[in-house]
Amino acid sequence: MFQLLFLIGWIGIFILSALGIIKVFIPKEITTYIAFIKEKYIFYGYSLDVERVKISIYVFYMFVSIKKFLSMFKGKENRTFTFESERGLISISYSSIESIVKKVLIEESYILSQKVRIKEKKKKILINIKIDCEDSEGITEKLALLQNKIDAELEKITSIKTDKVNIKVAKIISKEDEIISTEGE
Repeated sequence: MFQLLFLIGWIGIFILSALGIIKVFIPKEITTYIAFIKEKYIFYGYSLDVERVKISIYVFYMFVSIKKFLSMFKGKENRTFTFESERGLISISYSSIESIVKKVLIEESYILSQKVRIKEKKKKILINIKIDCEDSEGITEKLALLQNKIDAELEKITSIKTDKVNIKVAKIISKEDEIISTEGE
């Protein structure tokens, strides 16, 4: 719901900024256009009051801005994955899940750095991992085994089933310290 609200908000911001630019460069035409809208469009016997429309838009964008501002302070520690067992609800924090995944990643000697993101998807966990690794033979096979290892470790410790374990290799660093980037340059 809020994603749709933000999409509408950003489209409106684009339109308002475009109209603002036009008003700066061609003020006479935009004033004529607003007068045309006032004359032509009448809704249920009431004429369109441009000032009321502008105030409504400003209030809407103020709401969107405040919502976005407050969402910036929502901490990761508060997010939990909750599932039901025979005896009641069990909640496990995302940071706990993330630490289990990082423990598995640290055990792998070819991984130099990692970034882990956890999302909930249909009562399962979606794990996105971004890594830098050393170049070695069979890297794709090693990463496929790593995906299975992460899935098995999470299920063994927490009984949580993962939806997917996505691994993105950001950089491959050769043994001669030459960086081969897999991202666009």
